[in-house]
Amino acid sequence: MRVIAVGGGKLADGGTIAIDREIADAANGDQALFIPTASGDSGEYIESFRTIYRDRLALDTDVLRLVGSDPSEERVYEAISSADLVYVGGGNTREMLETWSQYGVDNMLKEDRGNTVLSGLSAGAICWFEAGHSDSERFGSEADDWSYITLEALELVESIIFCPHYDSEDRREPFHRAMSEHPKMVGIGVEDRAALDIRDDSYRAISSDPNASIYRVTAGNDTVEEEPVPQRDGFRPLDRLRSGRIHHS
Repeated sequence: MRVIAVGGGKLADGGTIAIDREIADAANGDQALFIPTASGDSGEYIESFRTIYRDRLALDTDVLRLVGSDPSEERVYEAISSADLVYVGGGNTREMLETWSQYGVDNMLKEDRGNTVLSGLSAGAICWFEAGHSDSERFGSEADDWSYITLEALELVESIIFCPHYDSEDRREPFHRAMSEHPKMVGIGVEDRAALDIRDDSYRAISSDPNASIYRVTAGNDTVEEEPVPQRDGFRPLDRLRSGRIHHS
């Protein structure tokens, strides 16, 4: 299993291009599938994906639209099963997961995808983990009075709560509070233009900006602890990230 989860950044302006190259290079083929459900299948977002992954990274791109369309089960299966790389866009995580459930996308993505690279940004990063720290309540009718929520996701990466946009001014404290309610879980806060790259039972921190970082957040005994995850050459055992031994060589 290969999961590359990006904390945030603008795909359109090339702000994550170094990470996008890592995603493309990790794929064993040229077929890249974009799933923009969380953005309501934004046409502008789709064009941004094509600009980066088709025009700049020279991949063959496909788009799986679920909002405002009604694809057949065969179309959904063909799109996912033929992809060497799946990239899930950002937006409303809760709405995305609910829509996926209607079309069986969640179950298809949870199946053994072999060598398919599973990637995405913000909501598209949250989806691969056991849970995520989400701003989904700020969309729609709840926009005037909302708070961050912890959403269950696909659980391909267990025991981790993923928090995107960790460098946002209002994100750290709410995530720390959320972690205090889940003391048995490990929180991973990923800033914009940084990503957590998981390969089977190992991980590494990568970025497209030398100032972008990843943090490990845990709670217990009425305290919350945060520590930076070093960016190093090569992968480290994922169990060390979960257990806190991230500074061991």
